[in-house]
Amino acid sequence: MNKYEDNKFINKYIGLWAYGYVNKYCGTEGVYRIIENFIIKEFKQNEKIHVLDIGCGVGRTTCDIAKFFNKAKVDAIDNSVLSIKAAKKILKNKTHKNIQIDLSDAGFNQLSVPTYDFPNVNLIQDDFKQKTYKNEYDLIVAVNMLDRCSSLENFIEQIYGALKPNGIFIGSMPFNFTSKLQWETTPNSKELELVLRNRGFTISHYLKGVPYRELLDANGAYNEFYVDAFSAQKGDFI
Repeated sequence: MNKYEDNKFINKYIGLWAYGYVNKYCGTEGVYRIIENFIIKEFKQNEKIHVLDIGCGVGRTTCDIAKFFNKAKVDAIDNSVLSIKAAKKILKNKTHKNIQIDLSDAGFNQLSVPTYDFPNVNLIQDDFKQKTYKNEYDLIVAVNMLDRCSSLENFIEQIYGALKPNGIFIGSMPFNFTSKLQWETTPNSKELELVLRNRGFTISHYLKGVPYRELLDANGAYNEFYVDAFSAQKGDFI
């Protein structure tokens, strides 16, 4: 089974990783804060920007963007049915009541996560690779999902085309690949930078080896891997 369609995995994703900071579980928080800081450096808070969050999962980065840029239009897309369902419970919740996450199988009591009702957020259950966007977005964000692309070059090409001239692409990439081809074609940070630059992006920020620690249970077991985070700009041409 695809882990993103497994309820137990999604509950951990919500309660311990994406929104873990709410309950003082902060092993993944460094990456999210870096991405948020990169975005804030590029745009003013009152700008009416059009944003796309690719691979939005349960909506953590979407939430950060919608809270800070309340005049922005934020589209968030993910192919996972359960992820988008969870994101809607958190980000499009008219009750504004906290949701309770059951992690008893991992030794935790129920964890409480706040909810919001963002009018400027549009959640889309679909595959970005099957969509066609052309010069539509001021900002595209892709957090911890570039490693899941069958072709990084093609994916970056699609992002480049979806951005407006001078648009910003901010992302992070875990180097935990699942195919021989990925290991051979993108083995290190230099290769990722090369793919971005070869497509025409100008890299303004690039941080290597940011730790991302996913807490697994109440005894403190965890998965840890390292992530590169970056901010890059498209040229002023179509």
